[in-house]
Amino acid sequence: MIAIFRQWSWDEEDRSLSVPGSERRVRVDNDLTNEGLFSIAALFLLIPPLLYRLQTSGTPLLGSPEAYGMAGYTAFVLEQFRQALPVLSNVEVYGDAPLLGVEPVSGLGRHVAFGLRLTFELVLIAGLLLSIEVSRRIVIGRDLREQIASLIDSKKDQNRTAVDHLFELARRGRTAARDLLQQCALGEVDVGKPTKASQSAAADGLVRLAELRPDYGMVLLTVAIDGYRRLRAEASDDPSFRSDVTGRLGVALYALGEREGGEAGKAHLEEAVSVFRATLEVHARDAMPSYWAMTQNNLANALKVLGGREGGQVGKARLEEAVSAYRAALEVRTRDTEPSDWAGTQNNLANALQVLGKREGGEAGKARLEEAVSAYRAALEVYTRASMPSDWAMTQNNLAIALYELGEREGGEAGKARLEEAVSAFRAALMVYTRDAMPSYWARTQSGLEVALKSLREWPVSKG
Repeated sequence: MIAIFRQWSWDEEDRSLSVPGSERRVRVDNDLTNEGLFSIAALFLLIPPLLYRLQTSGTPLLGSPEAYGMAGYTAFVLEQFRQALPVLSNVEVYGDAPLLGVEPVSGLGRHVAFGLRLTFELVLIAGLLLSIEVSRRIVIGRDLREQIASLIDSKKDQNRTAVDHLFELARRGRTAARDLLQQCALGEVDVGKPTKASQSAAADGLVRLAELRPDYGMVLLTVAIDGYRRLRAEASDDPSFRSDVTGRLGVALYALGEREGGEAGKAHLEEAVSVFRATLEVHARDAMPSYWAMTQNNLANALKVLGGREGGQVGKARLEEAVSAYRAALEVRTRDTEPSDWAGTQNNLANALQVLGKREGGEAGKARLEEAVSAYRAALEVYTRASMPSDWAMTQNNLAIALYELGEREGGEAGKARLEEAVSAFRAALMVYTRDAMPSYWARTQSGLEVALKSLREWPVSKG
């Protein structure tokens, strides 16, 4: 019976995704209601004959059921079922007698009665739980089928609403919704062709979902990239839409390349750089300044990761390109007009400058680190602990690392002062990065703080 309910649950899930009949895990035309009811009835049909065989083989179980024939054994089973039901068992307060007066007469008979009641109770509990699961899947299936209809509708508002709903279900762990998002991104919904807006929005949803679910994020990003590429190929007659999809493709390629290592990650990052540059050739700064600045920031992110992975002059050149792209974005993203984006780009710029400063020696490296410190402090003018605690703590931690590096290079009282500033910044970050709330960030920041404190303790000896 449990197996039938489980297959019923599978069948509802496949139906919710409009899986063709030949590909379903359970190939039935209707649901499994009749099969489930039959499995329950089978318990009552099979147990009485089994008891009869035991009794007639010389094993005393029940008190003279032979007077009633097979009805006596059936009555005994029904009595145990009644006793197993939470509500019906309460009628015993009225002193009712067992059905047809059939009851156990030996220790073994009582064991059988106990076993039957326990079995019925477990079956009832399992059946209830599985029925709830089946009902839930039926409701979800109806909901998903409604969303599928909206995906192929020509109204863009309905497309976006449907995708947002699927994303929310997928975020909560609903596998069926996640699978449907992937199908839509690839344009492969079985009941019809999704609109271009639905496909693009579904691919966007997969990119967002990949950020939340790192366990299978790379798979989602790979599907999103495939979807964007298909849309680009189909949008040759719509240059504006094609350019928009190209920019989104670059974001997905960057996200995948950042996660991947080795040559595969490098290839995706390089492709992202090419895609962003192609987008900038289409969208001029004067025509679409905000989009242009966003693309410059995305280009710089990809260049920064590439430069961080590559050594020598090649890596340095990538990082310098990233710095130039961030500064280009900041020509449009100002603190007054776009304060949050401005602060984010300042933090990104500072990260690139810090990597460059660590690689370079002498005054050039020191100058890079000082620029990084200035950019971090600029970002902290917008990132406050009260309004944006996570961003504030991240920037405080980054600032502390740059200050520590500067202090180690400068020496003397100036270097000591930098280290003291670094300690203060680390401690500020730990106000948000607590051990209970964010253990990995807490451990990393705590480690940085301990290193800075150790350097301070040893400063008079080693640096004085």
